[in-house]
Amino acid sequence: MGRKLGLIITFLLVLSFSLVTALPALAQSTEAKITAFDFAALVPTVVGVVDEGAKTIALTVPSGTDVTALVPTIAISAGASVVPASGAAQNFTSPVNYTVTAEDTTTTAVYAVTVTIAPAPPSSAAKITSFNFAALVPPVVGVIDEGAKTIALTVPSGTDVTALVPTIAISTGASVAPASGVAQNFTSPVNYTVTAEDTTTTAVYAVTVTIAPAPSTPTPPTPTPPTPTPPTPTPPTPTPPTPTPTPTPTPTPTVTSVSPNSGVQGQTLPAVVIGGTYFTGATVVSFGAGITINSFHFDSATQITANITIAPDATPGLRDVSVTTPGGTGTRAGGFTVLQAPPTVTSVYPNSGFRGQHPIYVSIYGHYFSGATAVSFGAGITVNNFGVFSATWILTRISIAANATPGLRDISVTTPGGTGTLAGGFTVSEAAVSTKVISPNGGESWEMRTNQTILWTSSGLIGATGNVNIQLSRDGGLTWKTIMVSTPNDGFQAWKVTGPPTNQAKIKVISTVYPDVFDISDANFIISAPTIRVTSPNGGESRDRGESRESVERWEIGTKQTITWTSSPSVTGRIRIQLSRDGGQTWKTIVATTINDGIQDWIVTGPPTNRARIKVQSLSYLDVFDISDANFILSAPTIRVTSPNGGESWKIGTRQTITWTSLPGVTGKVKIQLSIDGGLTWKTINASTRNDGSETWKVSRTPTSQARIRVFSISYPDVFDISDANFTITR
Repeated sequence: MGRKLGLIITFLLVLSFSLVTALPALAQSTEAKITAFDFAALVPTVVGVVDEGAKTIALTVPSGTDVTALVPTIAISAGASVVPASGAAQNFTSPVNYTVTAEDTTTTAVYAVTVTIAPAPPSSAAKITSFNFAALVPPVVGVIDEGAKTIALTVPSGTDVTALVPTIAISTGASVAPASGVAQNFTSPVNYTVTAEDTTTTAVYAVTVTIAPAPSTPTPPTPTPPTPTPPTPTPPTPTPPTPTPTPTPTPTPTVTSVSPNSGVQGQTLPAVVIGGTYFTGATVVSFGAGITINSFHFDSATQITANITIAPDATPGLRDVSVTTPGGTGTRAGGFTVLQAPPTVTSVYPNSGFRGQHPIYVSIYGHYFSGATAVSFGAGITVNNFGVFSATWILTRISIAANATPGLRDISVTTPGGTGTLAGGFTVSEAAVSTKVISPNGGESWEMRTNQTILWTSSGLIGATGNVNIQLSRDGGLTWKTIMVSTPNDGFQAWKVTGPPTNQAKIKVISTVYPDVFDISDANFIISAPTIRVTSPNGGESRDRGESRESVERWEIGTKQTITWTSSPSVTGRIRIQLSRDGGQTWKTIVATTINDGIQDWIVTGPPTNRARIKVQSLSYLDVFDISDANFILSAPTIRVTSPNGGESWKIGTRQTITWTSLPGVTGKVKIQLSIDGGLTWKTINASTRNDGSETWKVSRTPTSQARIRVFSISYPDVFDISDANFTITR
């Protein structure tokens, strides 16, 4: 029984091990996508629009944003990595490329991120900043009282004020009427109306011109002769001292009431009555931040009437009201309340979109948008998010439903002050039902086995999420083969290019909802085979040498040379390198495996040949290789005596220089020998010297007319050279 139990346990262990070892390894993901890209540090957060098909990301940041060091938050495919990294500051003054590498470390995608700075909303400033009569000598400059909206000028006596031409400077983007440079009759005050850039804010300035009085002419006095009068003595009368009165102190004012005690943003209140005590001699009246005192009138010691304007962007809430006199300042804390004005919507841009369009960034312009809590574009339009960038500008991101009813929509903005609506401010238009192939659309070259992305656009398709079918033609559209039966209509589809190669490829994208709605590449594109190309040694070039032709590429045995090649992107993995010495009939491996980086060093080996060729072959795809276009030479190393080389006459006892040349393959030292019998016998004159091409020798031995020099390599004894002819040694 125990033996049987042991056999069963052994069987189960073997079975479980077999099952475990048979399980396939989990494939690493090839997905390389950016799924979200935003600037979370901006308020509100700016979210990027990812166009997966075009591999672009677009973001619009508020006017005035510094884009030189924005920090993005990036979400990517599981297991993938991105460079530059999420959280790293970048300069977005021009597009920045982000490269995503999938979990498999080979699949990559590059996204171009573009940041646009939104235009500033129209200014509400409506001021005259200077007013003068430049034609007068000297020029007369006006005194501007911004609070009272008055301008005063005094011109010289005798000036004709019926046609004076003013030069006027106003707020940027604003306009003024009457215009600067237009003559006016200033015998009575002239009103100038300034309209701000937003076309709704205005201010009226009253310009008064005073003519200076003519100077008086002095009358010279008439001289009168003096009449002498004898002095009459008068006794001095004592004067009692006058007592100095004690000054009465000026009491500090008090503010006890304000009526009315509230107003809304942008409102002008011409008569706000301030009640209290000791207002005599009042010099300053204040209602706090965001409220301008246009003027005030001292009614009595207990009452002042003020004309005030509440700024459109004044912060709602309580304000302290104060009155200042020579006796001090009296304040009523929280004596006035600024109320939020109901918002007004004046315009939107863009003001239309079509059914199914997503996303659309729409700017809403108006007034009193601070604290906005809701934005609406009406039925069939979803407001994905919005940001209040100023009291006059809101930027929204909207989506129009595919089944939205075409027509006008009211746009409304809700704040704590109420709701403002622009009737018919946005239009939803009918979208045409269509598809359009974007890539490949003709002229592209896609290599087999590479990962490519098919791109298209569509409009008007029901739901906008209905699927499409993708087909490929290799004969210019005569026949088609389905490569994707059904895929979401999201505008992009990854495809690993398959063979066979063709230069007549086209792509067709067909709606599965409306089979008659499709588009085809406008022109053929190319599907090419992967390639390797040997670039050196590649042979091919030649030069005349007598009646034969010799390859220019010559590699000497023993030298270090560099084999180079190029390969197309789909040739992955390692390669091997082979050598033929018989013009490609037989091959011998010289590098069994090396990385496919296009370069490999090789110490040239013998024997010599003038029919050498190199083959570089992919180990992943054995049918992908290349061979040198023509033969090149593997040459033996050589030495060549250059002096004495025949015909020279050297005298015994003189110092002469023996010279020679050698190719790079001749390494180590050389030996030099002398023959005095035309090369029949030899005697060593230097047993070992550097192979530097030169050796000084003091001529000795017996005079002869049959002298010759031999230089040969000590490392390679079969490599030597002898003087081409005899030279003479004389006494």
